[in-house]
Amino acid sequence: MSKKETTLIKVTYIVELSNNEATSSDDMLDYITSKLCNDKKVKINDKEIKLKWNSTTSLILDPKYNNCGKCVNCGAWTTDCEKIDPISVLKNGAVVDEKLLCNECLPENHPWAF
Repeated sequence: MSKKETTLIKVTYIVELSNNEATSSDDMLDYITSKLCNDKKVKINDKEIKLKWNSTTSLILDPKYNNCGKCVNCGAWTTDCEKIDPISVLKNGAVVDEKLLCNECLPENHPWAF
């Protein structure tokens, strides 16, 4: 029997909710999180693979308090990798000419360009 390897796959979802939805008593955010955190089975070719839920974290993306913002070109959430405390689950990015750009919108020669 071949040795099995355990692999951690991180998947990040961005959810846009109004302040009322995010803080309402019906716990919309908790409901969404619980729906995403169930164990799942994926069928690839003829093999069924079980995905076991491991952990969940959430972070309210607020550029005033976190190293994040929306790319001025495409609108994707990104983090400035040239500043302290980049958010590793967001797109890498940097500020060019005082504009935050994600890795896909940065100039080709930029070190963080994709």
